[in-house]
Amino acid sequence: MHPAASPSRRTRPPADLRPTVDLPRLLPSTAHTRLVGQWRRAPALALLALAAAGCGTRVRIPPPDVDSPAVELPEAEASVVHLPVTLSLAGIADKVEDAVPRRGGDENEWHVAGDAPVIGTVYVTEAWERDPLRISVTGGHVDVSAHVRYRARIAKKVCAPLVGCRWVPLSQCGHDGPMPTLDIGLRTTLGWSPDWRVAPRTAARPVRSGLHCRVAGARVDVTERVQAKVLAELQRAAPRVDERIREAAALHDRVEGVWRALQKPIQVADGVWLTLRPQAASADVPSGRGTTLSTDVALILRPRVVVGDKPAPDTTPLPRRVPMPPGRGFRLQLVADVPYAAGDSILAAELVGKRLSSHGQSVKVKAAHLSGHGSRLVLAVDVVGDARGTLYFVGTPVFDPATQVLTVPDLDFSLETKNVLTTAAGWLLYPSLREQMAAAARFPLAARMAQLREHVAGALNRDLGTSVRMTGTVDQLRPVGVAVRAGSVAAVFVAEGHAGITVTVH
Repeated sequence: MHPAASPSRRTRPPADLRPTVDLPRLLPSTAHTRLVGQWRRAPALALLALAAAGCGTRVRIPPPDVDSPAVELPEAEASVVHLPVTLSLAGIADKVEDAVPRRGGDENEWHVAGDAPVIGTVYVTEAWERDPLRISVTGGHVDVSAHVRYRARIAKKVCAPLVGCRWVPLSQCGHDGPMPTLDIGLRTTLGWSPDWRVAPRTAARPVRSGLHCRVAGARVDVTERVQAKVLAELQRAAPRVDERIREAAALHDRVEGVWRALQKPIQVADGVWLTLRPQAASADVPSGRGTTLSTDVALILRPRVVVGDKPAPDTTPLPRRVPMPPGRGFRLQLVADVPYAAGDSILAAELVGKRLSSHGQSVKVKAAHLSGHGSRLVLAVDVVGDARGTLYFVGTPVFDPATQVLTVPDLDFSLETKNVLTTAAGWLLYPSLREQMAAAARFPLAARMAQLREHVAGALNRDLGTSVRMTGTVDQLRPVGVAVRAGSVAAVFVAEGHAGITVTVH
Protein backbone atom coordinates (compact mmCIF):
# COMPACT_ATOMS: atom_id res chain seq x y z
CA MET A 1 0.00 0.00 0.00
CA HIS A 2 1.25 3.41 -0.86
CA PRO A 3 0.58 6.25 1.52
CA ALA A 4 -2.14 8.64 0.38
CA ALA A 5 -0.88 11.71 -1.35
CA SER A 6 -1.05 14.93 0.53
CA PRO A 7 -3.89 17.21 -0.58
CA SER A 8 -1.45 19.98 -1.27
CA ARG A 9 0.79 17.74 -3.27
CA ARG A 10 0.21 17.40 -7.04
CA THR A 11 0.53 14.05 -8.66
CA ARG A 12 2.53 14.15 -11.86
CA PRO A 13 0.92 12.62 -14.89
CA PRO A 14 2.52 9.64 -16.49
CA ALA A 15 5.25 10.38 -18.98
CA ASP A 16 3.10 9.41 -21.97
CA LEU A 17 0.50 12.03 -21.03
CA ARG A 18 2.93 14.90 -20.27
CA PRO A 19 3.18 17.78 -22.79
CA THR A 20 6.26 17.65 -24.96
CA VAL A 21 6.70 21.44 -24.72
CA ASP A 22 7.53 23.25 -21.50
CA LEU A 23 4.58 25.66 -21.51
CA PRO A 24 5.68 27.79 -18.45
CA ARG A 25 8.87 28.81 -20.21
CA LEU A 26 7.15 29.99 -23.42
CA LEU A 27 4.08 31.87 -22.11
CA PRO A 28 3.40 34.51 -19.53
CA SER A 29 1.92 33.24 -16.33
CA THR A 30 -1.72 34.32 -17.08
CA ALA A 31 -1.81 32.78 -20.55
CA HIS A 32 -0.11 29.78 -19.16
CA THR A 33 -2.88 29.24 -16.61
CA ARG A 34 -5.63 29.68 -19.27
CA LEU A 35 -4.06 27.24 -21.73
CA VAL A 36 -3.37 24.63 -19.11
CA GLY A 37 -7.06 24.71 -18.15
CA GLN A 38 -8.14 24.29 -21.77
CA TRP A 39 -5.67 21.48 -22.24
CA ARG A 40 -7.08 19.69 -19.23
CA ARG A 41 -10.71 20.07 -20.39
CA ALA A 42 -10.06 19.03 -24.03
CA PRO A 43 -10.25 15.24 -23.59
CA ALA A 44 -13.62 15.46 -21.74
CA LEU A 45 -15.18 17.74 -24.38
CA ALA A 46 -14.01 15.46 -27.15
CA LEU A 47 -15.51 12.42 -25.46
CA LEU A 48 -18.84 14.21 -25.01
CA ALA A 49 -18.89 15.21 -28.66
CA LEU A 50 -18.14 11.68 -29.77
CA ALA A 51 -20.86 10.33 -27.51
CA ALA A 52 -23.36 12.81 -28.86
CA ALA A 53 -22.43 11.98 -32.43
CA GLY A 54 -22.79 8.22 -31.80
CA CYS A 55 -26.08 8.15 -29.83
CA GLY A 56 -28.20 10.85 -31.45
CA THR A 57 -31.40 12.24 -29.97
CA ARG A 58 -33.04 9.77 -27.65
CA VAL A 59 -36.80 9.58 -28.30
CA ARG A 60 -38.98 7.79 -25.81
CA ILE A 61 -42.33 7.02 -27.45
CA PRO A 62 -45.00 5.03 -25.62
CA PRO A 63 -46.73 2.21 -27.51
CA PRO A 64 -49.87 3.36 -29.25
CA ASP A 65 -53.18 3.21 -27.45
CA VAL A 66 -55.23 1.68 -30.26
CA ASP A 67 -58.90 1.82 -29.42
CA SER A 68 -60.53 -0.03 -32.32
CA PRO A 69 -62.80 -3.02 -31.72
CA ALA A 70 -62.07 -6.20 -33.63
CA VAL A 71 -64.08 -6.60 -36.82
CA GLU A 72 -66.66 -9.37 -36.57
CA LEU A 73 -66.76 -11.16 -39.90
CA PRO A 74 -70.09 -12.80 -40.78
CA GLU A 75 -70.22 -16.57 -41.03
CA ALA A 76 -70.47 -17.92 -44.54
CA GLU A 77 -73.93 -18.71 -45.83
CA ALA A 78 -75.08 -22.27 -45.38
CA SER A 79 -74.08 -24.73 -48.05
CA VAL A 80 -76.83 -26.56 -49.89
CA VAL A 81 -75.54 -29.85 -51.19
CA HIS A 82 -77.75 -31.91 -53.44
CA LEU A 83 -77.83 -35.69 -53.28
CA PRO A 84 -79.49 -37.37 -56.26
CA VAL A 85 -81.15 -40.62 -55.19
CA THR A 86 -82.28 -43.20 -57.74
CA LEU A 87 -84.45 -46.11 -56.67
CA SER A 88 -85.35 -49.11 -58.80
CA LEU A 89 -88.94 -50.35 -58.56
CA ALA A 90 -88.53 -53.02 -61.23
CA GLY A 91 -88.93 -55.88 -58.77
CA ILE A 92 -92.24 -54.73 -57.32
CA ALA A 93 -94.36 -56.32 -60.04
CA ASP A 94 -92.69 -59.70 -59.49
CA LYS A 95 -93.26 -59.51 -55.74
CA VAL A 96 -96.97 -58.67 -56.21
CA GLU A 97 -97.50 -61.13 -59.05
CA ASP A 98 -98.48 -64.05 -56.86
CA ALA A 99 -101.05 -61.93 -55.01
CA VAL A 100 -103.23 -61.46 -58.11
CA PRO A 101 -104.72 -64.60 -59.82
CA ARG A 102 -103.62 -65.12 -63.41
CA ARG A 103 -107.12 -66.19 -64.49
CA GLY A 104 -110.65 -66.27 -63.14
CA GLY A 105 -114.21 -67.27 -63.89
CA ASP A 106 -115.82 -70.63 -64.70
CA GLU A 107 -117.64 -71.04 -67.96
CA ASN A 108 -119.78 -73.81 -66.50
CA GLU A 109 -121.27 -71.51 -63.89
CA TRP A 110 -124.15 -69.23 -64.85
CA HIS A 111 -124.88 -66.06 -62.91
CA VAL A 112 -127.91 -63.83 -63.00
CA ALA A 113 -126.98 -60.71 -64.96
CA GLY A 114 -130.34 -58.93 -64.60
CA ASP A 115 -133.85 -58.70 -65.97
CA ALA A 116 -134.77 -57.37 -69.37
CA PRO A 117 -138.18 -56.54 -70.83
CA VAL A 118 -139.64 -59.31 -72.97
CA ILE A 119 -136.55 -61.47 -72.41
CA GLY A 120 -136.89 -61.82 -68.68
CA THR A 121 -134.01 -62.98 -66.50
CA VAL A 122 -130.66 -62.93 -68.28
CA TYR A 123 -127.73 -65.12 -67.25
CA VAL A 124 -124.03 -64.81 -68.03
CA THR A 125 -120.97 -66.95 -67.76
CA GLU A 126 -117.46 -65.52 -68.29
CA ALA A 127 -113.80 -66.35 -67.96
CA TRP A 128 -110.77 -64.11 -68.03
CA GLU A 129 -107.01 -64.36 -68.03
CA ARG A 130 -104.28 -61.74 -67.69
CA ASP A 131 -100.73 -61.15 -68.79
CA PRO A 132 -97.95 -60.63 -66.20
CA LEU A 133 -98.35 -57.43 -64.22
CA ARG A 134 -96.56 -54.39 -65.54
CA ILE A 135 -95.11 -51.53 -63.50
CA SER A 136 -94.30 -48.09 -64.78
CA VAL A 137 -93.28 -44.83 -63.11
CA THR A 138 -94.55 -41.59 -64.55
CA GLY A 139 -93.80 -38.42 -62.64
CA GLY A 140 -94.83 -39.02 -59.05
CA HIS A 141 -97.07 -41.99 -59.84
CA VAL A 142 -96.43 -45.72 -59.86
CA ASP A 143 -98.86 -47.66 -62.05
CA VAL A 144 -99.36 -51.41 -61.68
CA SER A 145 -101.47 -52.59 -64.60
CA ALA A 146 -102.84 -55.79 -66.05
CA HIS A 147 -103.76 -56.56 -69.66
CA VAL A 148 -106.85 -58.78 -69.50
CA ARG A 149 -108.52 -61.01 -72.15
CA TYR A 150 -111.93 -62.48 -71.60
CA ARG A 151 -114.83 -64.32 -73.25
CA ALA A 152 -118.44 -64.67 -72.21
CA ARG A 153 -121.84 -66.16 -73.08
CA ILE A 154 -125.19 -64.56 -72.41
CA ALA A 155 -128.36 -66.69 -72.34
CA LYS A 156 -131.78 -66.98 -70.92
CA LYS A 157 -133.17 -70.01 -69.18
CA VAL A 158 -136.27 -71.59 -70.72
CA CYS A 159 -138.13 -74.25 -68.80
CA ALA A 160 -141.14 -76.36 -69.96
CA PRO A 161 -143.16 -79.17 -68.34
CA LEU A 162 -141.91 -82.60 -69.07
CA VAL A 163 -139.06 -81.20 -71.20
CA GLY A 164 -137.24 -79.44 -68.39
CA CYS A 165 -135.00 -76.38 -68.65
CA ARG A 166 -132.53 -75.46 -71.28
CA TRP A 167 -130.23 -72.48 -72.03
CA VAL A 168 -131.12 -70.35 -74.98
CA PRO A 169 -128.06 -68.40 -76.18
CA LEU A 170 -128.57 -64.66 -76.65
CA SER A 171 -125.03 -63.57 -77.43
CA GLN A 172 -121.40 -64.47 -76.96
CA CYS A 173 -117.97 -62.84 -77.41
CA GLY A 174 -114.41 -64.14 -77.53
CA HIS A 175 -115.39 -67.62 -78.69
CA ASP A 176 -115.62 -67.32 -82.43
CA GLY A 177 -112.99 -64.58 -82.85
CA PRO A 178 -110.36 -62.60 -80.97
CA MET A 179 -111.03 -62.23 -77.29
CA PRO A 180 -111.98 -58.73 -76.11
CA THR A 181 -109.36 -57.01 -73.98
CA LEU A 182 -109.11 -54.34 -71.37
CA ASP A 183 -106.29 -52.71 -69.38
CA ILE A 184 -106.92 -52.25 -65.71
CA GLY A 185 -104.64 -51.31 -62.85
CA LEU A 186 -103.76 -49.39 -59.70
CA ARG A 187 -102.12 -45.99 -59.42
CA THR A 188 -99.97 -45.20 -56.39
CA THR A 189 -99.23 -41.54 -55.70
CA LEU A 190 -95.93 -41.09 -53.89
CA GLY A 191 -94.80 -38.55 -51.31
CA TRP A 192 -92.34 -38.32 -48.44
CA SER A 193 -93.41 -38.23 -44.81
CA PRO A 194 -91.55 -35.95 -42.36
CA ASP A 195 -89.63 -38.97 -41.01
CA TRP A 196 -88.22 -39.76 -44.50
CA ARG A 197 -90.57 -42.67 -45.20
CA VAL A 198 -92.41 -42.99 -48.47
CA ALA A 199 -96.12 -42.31 -48.12
CA PRO A 200 -97.93 -44.21 -50.92
CA ARG A 201 -101.61 -43.63 -51.66
CA THR A 202 -103.04 -46.30 -53.95
CA ALA A 203 -106.30 -46.14 -55.90
CA ALA A 204 -107.82 -47.69 -59.01
CA ARG A 205 -106.48 -46.37 -62.29
CA PRO A 206 -108.82 -45.44 -65.16
CA VAL A 207 -109.66 -48.45 -67.36
CA ARG A 208 -108.91 -48.62 -71.04
CA SER A 209 -111.04 -51.14 -72.94
CA GLY A 210 -111.69 -52.03 -76.54
CA LEU A 211 -115.04 -53.34 -77.83
CA HIS A 212 -117.59 -54.00 -75.13
CA CYS A 213 -119.19 -57.38 -74.88
CA ARG A 214 -122.88 -56.61 -74.34
CA VAL A 215 -126.42 -57.50 -75.33
CA ALA A 216 -128.15 -54.26 -76.19
CA GLY A 217 -131.69 -55.48 -75.78
CA ALA A 218 -130.93 -57.07 -72.44
CA ARG A 219 -128.81 -54.17 -71.28
CA VAL A 220 -126.07 -56.51 -70.12
CA ASP A 221 -122.40 -55.39 -70.37
CA VAL A 222 -119.99 -58.24 -69.69
CA THR A 223 -116.98 -55.91 -69.94
CA GLU A 224 -117.99 -54.05 -66.80
CA ARG A 225 -118.50 -57.35 -64.95
CA VAL A 226 -115.01 -58.60 -65.84
CA GLN A 227 -113.51 -55.22 -65.03
CA ALA A 228 -115.06 -55.23 -61.56
CA LYS A 229 -113.84 -58.74 -60.82
CA VAL A 230 -110.24 -58.14 -61.91
CA LEU A 231 -110.15 -54.77 -60.16
CA ALA A 232 -111.30 -56.39 -56.94
CA GLU A 233 -108.38 -58.81 -57.17
CA LEU A 234 -105.95 -55.92 -57.74
CA GLN A 235 -107.35 -53.91 -54.83
CA ARG A 236 -106.87 -56.88 -52.53
CA ALA A 237 -103.20 -56.75 -53.57
CA ALA A 238 -102.91 -52.95 -53.01
CA PRO A 239 -101.51 -53.24 -49.44
CA ARG A 240 -98.78 -55.50 -50.75
CA VAL A 241 -98.00 -52.98 -53.49
CA ASP A 242 -97.62 -50.24 -50.86
CA GLU A 243 -95.45 -52.48 -48.71
CA ARG A 244 -93.13 -53.34 -51.61
CA ILE A 245 -92.83 -49.69 -52.63
CA ARG A 246 -91.88 -48.74 -49.07
CA GLU A 247 -89.24 -51.46 -49.07
CA ALA A 248 -87.79 -50.43 -52.41
CA ALA A 249 -87.92 -46.70 -51.68
CA ALA A 250 -86.02 -46.90 -48.39
CA LEU A 251 -85.08 -43.22 -48.50
CA HIS A 252 -84.62 -42.93 -44.75
CA ASP A 253 -81.83 -45.51 -44.69
CA ARG A 254 -80.11 -43.96 -47.70
CA VAL A 255 -80.18 -40.42 -46.34
CA GLU A 256 -79.23 -41.49 -42.82
CA GLY A 257 -76.16 -43.29 -44.15
CA VAL A 258 -75.04 -40.18 -46.01
CA TRP A 259 -75.84 -37.99 -42.99
CA ARG A 260 -73.57 -40.06 -40.77
CA ALA A 261 -70.79 -40.05 -43.35
CA LEU A 262 -70.91 -36.26 -43.57
CA GLN A 263 -70.56 -35.97 -39.79
CA LYS A 264 -67.03 -37.41 -39.81
CA PRO A 265 -64.13 -34.90 -39.90
CA ILE A 266 -62.00 -34.90 -43.06
CA GLN A 267 -58.24 -34.38 -42.80
CA VAL A 268 -57.13 -31.62 -45.14
CA ALA A 269 -53.47 -31.42 -44.07
CA ASP A 270 -51.37 -32.17 -41.01
CA GLY A 271 -53.30 -30.74 -38.10
CA VAL A 272 -56.01 -29.27 -40.35
CA TRP A 273 -59.52 -30.76 -40.53
CA LEU A 274 -62.66 -30.03 -42.48
CA THR A 275 -65.93 -30.58 -40.62
CA LEU A 276 -69.01 -30.44 -42.87
CA ARG A 277 -71.49 -30.11 -39.99
CA PRO A 278 -74.83 -31.14 -41.56
CA GLN A 279 -77.67 -29.11 -40.05
CA ALA A 280 -80.86 -30.09 -41.90
CA ALA A 281 -82.11 -32.04 -44.89
CA SER A 282 -85.02 -32.09 -47.30
CA ALA A 283 -86.28 -34.09 -50.25
CA ASP A 284 -87.99 -32.98 -53.42
CA VAL A 285 -91.22 -34.50 -54.72
CA PRO A 286 -90.38 -37.96 -56.11
CA SER A 287 -90.62 -38.49 -59.83
CA GLY A 288 -89.51 -41.07 -62.30
CA ARG A 289 -89.73 -42.79 -65.63
CA GLY A 290 -89.93 -46.43 -66.62
CA THR A 291 -89.19 -48.43 -63.49
CA THR A 292 -86.87 -45.89 -61.89
CA LEU A 293 -87.93 -43.50 -59.15
CA SER A 294 -85.76 -40.44 -58.53
CA THR A 295 -85.67 -37.68 -55.96
CA ASP A 296 -83.34 -34.85 -55.04
CA VAL A 297 -82.22 -34.69 -51.42
CA ALA A 298 -80.84 -31.35 -50.22
CA LEU A 299 -78.40 -31.40 -47.32
CA ILE A 300 -77.80 -28.11 -45.53
CA LEU A 301 -74.23 -27.85 -44.20
CA ARG A 302 -72.22 -25.37 -42.14
CA PRO A 303 -68.67 -26.47 -43.05
CA ARG A 304 -65.76 -25.23 -40.96
CA VAL A 305 -61.98 -25.65 -40.89
CA VAL A 306 -60.54 -26.78 -37.56
CA VAL A 307 -56.82 -26.47 -36.79
CA GLY A 308 -55.32 -28.76 -34.17
CA ASP A 309 -56.30 -32.20 -32.95
CA LYS A 310 -58.86 -34.25 -34.82
CA PRO A 311 -62.31 -33.08 -33.72
CA ALA A 312 -64.84 -35.58 -32.46
CA PRO A 313 -67.48 -36.57 -35.03
CA ASP A 314 -70.93 -35.07 -34.69
CA THR A 315 -73.58 -37.45 -33.37
CA THR A 316 -76.73 -35.44 -34.10
CA PRO A 317 -79.33 -37.86 -35.52
CA LEU A 318 -80.96 -37.27 -38.89
CA PRO A 319 -83.64 -34.64 -38.25
CA ARG A 320 -87.12 -34.59 -39.66
CA ARG A 321 -87.51 -33.46 -43.23
CA VAL A 322 -87.73 -29.69 -43.74
CA PRO A 323 -89.10 -27.75 -46.74
CA MET A 324 -86.85 -27.75 -49.80
CA PRO A 325 -84.36 -24.84 -49.52
CA PRO A 326 -83.74 -22.56 -52.50
CA GLY A 327 -80.47 -22.53 -54.41
CA ARG A 328 -77.49 -24.76 -54.20
CA GLY A 329 -73.73 -24.52 -53.85
CA PHE A 330 -70.90 -25.22 -51.45
CA ARG A 331 -69.53 -22.42 -49.26
CA LEU A 332 -66.65 -22.70 -46.81
CA GLN A 333 -64.96 -19.88 -44.92
CA LEU A 334 -61.18 -20.05 -45.21
CA VAL A 335 -58.38 -18.04 -43.62
CA ALA A 336 -55.08 -17.18 -45.30
CA ASP A 337 -53.07 -15.86 -42.39
CA VAL A 338 -49.73 -14.13 -41.98
CA PRO A 339 -48.26 -14.97 -38.54
CA TYR A 340 -46.62 -11.94 -37.01
CA ALA A 341 -43.29 -13.79 -36.91
CA ALA A 342 -43.54 -14.32 -40.68
CA GLY A 343 -44.49 -10.68 -41.10
CA ASP A 344 -41.40 -9.67 -39.12
CA SER A 345 -39.23 -11.65 -41.53
CA ILE A 346 -40.76 -9.86 -44.52
CA LEU A 347 -40.30 -6.49 -42.85
CA ALA A 348 -36.72 -7.32 -41.89
CA ALA A 349 -35.84 -8.10 -45.49
CA GLU A 350 -37.30 -4.77 -46.60
CA LEU A 351 -36.23 -2.46 -43.77
CA VAL A 352 -33.46 -3.71 -41.48
CA GLY A 353 -30.15 -2.02 -42.33
CA LYS A 354 -31.84 0.60 -44.46
CA ARG A 355 -30.78 4.23 -43.88
CA LEU A 356 -33.51 6.85 -43.94
CA SER A 357 -32.47 10.48 -44.46
CA SER A 358 -34.17 13.86 -44.29
CA HIS A 359 -32.97 17.46 -43.93
CA GLY A 360 -29.36 16.41 -43.59
CA GLN A 361 -30.00 13.90 -40.82
CA SER A 362 -30.58 10.16 -40.95
CA VAL A 363 -31.45 7.05 -39.02
CA LYS A 364 -30.79 3.39 -39.63
CA VAL A 365 -33.40 0.67 -39.07
CA LYS A 366 -32.27 -1.97 -36.58
CA ALA A 367 -35.47 -4.02 -36.28
CA ALA A 368 -39.16 -4.08 -37.22
CA HIS A 369 -41.95 -5.90 -35.44
CA LEU A 370 -45.61 -6.45 -36.35
CA SER A 371 -48.50 -6.82 -33.91
CA GLY A 372 -52.25 -6.39 -33.87
CA HIS A 373 -54.62 -4.43 -31.70
CA GLY A 374 -58.36 -4.52 -32.28
CA SER A 375 -58.88 -4.15 -36.01
CA ARG A 376 -55.55 -2.42 -36.72
CA LEU A 377 -51.93 -3.40 -37.21
CA VAL A 378 -49.06 -1.81 -35.31
CA LEU A 379 -45.58 -1.63 -36.85
CA ALA A 380 -42.79 -0.97 -34.34
CA VAL A 381 -39.53 0.19 -35.98
CA ASP A 382 -36.31 0.45 -33.94
CA VAL A 383 -33.90 3.11 -35.30
CA VAL A 384 -30.43 4.46 -34.42
CA GLY A 385 -28.50 7.42 -35.74
CA ASP A 386 -29.38 11.07 -35.40
CA ALA A 387 -32.40 9.81 -33.47
CA ARG A 388 -32.69 6.59 -31.58
CA GLY A 389 -35.70 4.79 -30.18
CA THR A 390 -38.80 2.98 -31.39
CA LEU A 391 -41.18 4.57 -33.88
CA TYR A 392 -44.75 3.29 -34.09
CA PHE A 393 -46.96 3.15 -37.19
CA VAL A 394 -50.64 2.20 -37.16
CA GLY A 395 -52.96 1.19 -40.02
CA THR A 396 -55.87 -0.96 -41.13
CA PRO A 397 -54.98 -4.04 -43.24
CA VAL A 398 -56.84 -4.67 -46.48
CA PHE A 399 -56.66 -7.41 -49.08
CA ASP A 400 -56.15 -6.55 -52.74
CA PRO A 401 -57.82 -9.28 -54.86
CA ALA A 402 -56.03 -8.10 -58.02
CA THR A 403 -52.53 -8.68 -56.63
CA GLN A 404 -53.52 -11.17 -53.89
CA VAL A 405 -51.46 -9.13 -51.44
CA LEU A 406 -52.35 -8.02 -47.92
CA THR A 407 -51.43 -4.33 -47.55
CA VAL A 408 -51.77 -1.46 -45.07
CA PRO A 409 -52.36 1.53 -47.34
CA ASP A 410 -53.25 3.96 -44.53
CA LEU A 411 -50.20 3.08 -42.40
CA ASP A 412 -49.13 6.27 -40.59
CA PHE A 413 -47.28 7.48 -37.53
CA SER A 414 -49.15 6.73 -34.33
CA LEU A 415 -50.50 9.73 -32.46
CA GLU A 416 -47.99 9.13 -29.67
CA THR A 417 -45.13 9.03 -32.19
CA LYS A 418 -46.25 12.31 -33.79
CA ASN A 419 -46.52 14.06 -30.43
CA VAL A 420 -42.99 13.10 -29.34
CA LEU A 421 -41.26 13.68 -32.69
CA THR A 422 -42.85 17.10 -33.14
CA THR A 423 -40.77 18.44 -30.24
CA ALA A 424 -37.76 16.08 -30.23
CA ALA A 425 -37.04 15.11 -33.86
CA GLY A 426 -39.53 16.73 -36.17
CA TRP A 427 -37.36 16.03 -39.20
CA LEU A 428 -38.45 12.35 -38.96
CA LEU A 429 -42.07 13.26 -39.68
CA TYR A 430 -41.54 13.46 -43.42
CA PRO A 431 -44.07 11.79 -45.75
CA SER A 432 -41.61 9.58 -47.58
CA LEU A 433 -40.74 7.75 -44.34
CA ARG A 434 -44.38 6.83 -43.84
CA GLU A 435 -44.61 5.81 -47.51
CA GLN A 436 -41.55 3.59 -47.19
CA MET A 437 -43.07 1.85 -44.17
CA ALA A 438 -46.35 1.27 -46.04
CA ALA A 439 -44.44 -0.04 -49.08
CA ALA A 440 -42.59 -2.53 -46.87
CA ALA A 441 -45.77 -3.77 -45.16
CA ARG A 442 -46.95 -5.90 -48.09
CA PHE A 443 -47.63 -9.56 -47.44
CA PRO A 444 -48.21 -11.83 -50.52
CA LEU A 445 -50.92 -14.47 -50.14
CA ALA A 446 -51.13 -15.95 -53.66
CA ALA A 447 -49.21 -19.10 -52.75
CA ARG A 448 -51.21 -19.58 -49.57
CA MET A 449 -54.50 -19.12 -51.42
CA ALA A 450 -53.50 -21.66 -54.07
CA GLN A 451 -52.61 -24.10 -51.31
CA LEU A 452 -55.94 -23.56 -49.57
CA ARG A 453 -57.82 -24.10 -52.80
CA GLU A 454 -55.90 -27.29 -53.48
CA HIS A 455 -56.52 -28.60 -49.97
CA VAL A 456 -60.25 -27.93 -50.12
CA ALA A 457 -60.57 -29.48 -53.58
CA GLY A 458 -58.78 -32.56 -52.29
CA ALA A 459 -61.07 -32.74 -49.27
CA LEU A 460 -64.18 -32.52 -51.43
CA ASN A 461 -63.25 -35.37 -53.74
CA ARG A 462 -62.99 -38.56 -51.75
CA ASP A 463 -64.85 -41.59 -50.48
CA LEU A 464 -66.64 -40.97 -47.20
CA GLY A 465 -67.45 -44.61 -46.70
CA THR A 466 -67.85 -47.89 -48.50
CA SER A 467 -70.90 -46.69 -50.42
CA VAL A 468 -70.73 -42.90 -50.31
CA ARG A 469 -68.50 -40.74 -52.49
CA MET A 470 -68.29 -37.00 -52.33
CA THR A 471 -67.28 -34.92 -55.33
CA GLY A 472 -67.00 -31.19 -55.60
CA THR A 473 -65.22 -28.23 -57.13
CA VAL A 474 -64.02 -24.88 -55.83
CA ASP A 475 -64.87 -22.26 -58.41
CA GLN A 476 -63.57 -19.21 -56.60
CA LEU A 477 -62.22 -17.79 -53.35
CA ARG A 478 -64.30 -14.72 -52.61
CA PRO A 479 -62.65 -12.27 -50.15
CA VAL A 480 -64.94 -11.13 -47.35
CA GLY A 481 -62.59 -9.19 -45.06
CA VAL A 482 -59.44 -9.11 -42.98
CA ALA A 483 -59.18 -10.32 -39.40
CA VAL A 484 -56.54 -9.05 -36.97
CA ARG A 485 -55.92 -11.78 -34.43
CA ALA A 486 -53.69 -12.39 -31.44
CA GLY A 487 -50.89 -14.11 -33.36
CA SER A 488 -51.53 -13.21 -36.98
CA VAL A 489 -53.32 -11.05 -39.49
CA ALA A 490 -55.48 -12.98 -41.92
CA ALA A 491 -57.41 -12.45 -45.12
CA VAL A 492 -60.75 -14.25 -44.87
CA PHE A 493 -62.33 -15.87 -47.93
CA VAL A 494 -65.39 -17.91 -48.76
CA ALA A 495 -64.61 -20.87 -50.99
CA GLU A 496 -67.56 -21.22 -53.35
CA GLY A 497 -68.30 -24.22 -55.52
CA HIS A 498 -70.56 -23.66 -58.48
CA ALA A 499 -71.60 -27.30 -58.65
CA GLY A 500 -71.32 -27.83 -54.91
CA ILE A 501 -70.90 -31.34 -53.58
CA THR A 502 -72.56 -34.36 -55.09
CA VAL A 503 -72.91 -37.46 -52.97
CA THR A 504 -73.40 -40.63 -54.96
CA VAL A 505 -74.90 -43.67 -53.26
CA HIS A 506 -73.61 -46.82 -54.95
